[in-house]
Amino acid sequence: MLLVIKLLLVRYVAPIPQVDADCNGNVTLPCPAVNQENMDFLALAWYKEDSNGKRHGIIRKSDDGVMAFENGRSASFGTMHSLLLNWVNASDEGTYLCAMSANVGGQNKDARVELTVRGKSHVNQIFPHKMLICAHYRIF
Repeated sequence: MLLVIKLLLVRYVAPIPQVDADCNGNVTLPCPAVNQENMDFLALAWYKEDSNGKRHGIIRKSDDGVMAFENGRSASFGTMHSLLLNWVNASDEGTYLCAMSANVGGQNKDARVELTVRGKSHVNQIFPHKMLICAHYRIF
């Protein structure tokens, strides 16, 4: 009698948190990779992923301080290592990655957040993903 045992390995993937922001407003993206303010890590960085999954650095913090990547997008860290983006526009919409590099003996953690920008309009009907603008303007 031949006994065949099949083992099914299932990897649980948590759903990606969704954050909505108003065009021309400010938004805070939480870092799901961390669960407390004073976590011990080597470095923590935020990236925006393009449609090919390539990471584009935004901001990074370590014992050496906070460093902004040279991508033209200003950002800062908030509480619990969140990412603060001011004057959100249509080009900010997409997937963001919070990457924590652990100290020796620790475990690296990555987590994604999806940002949707409300109030944008398509300008170019042929290639609408290439030209997105805010449909309204902030008035002072």
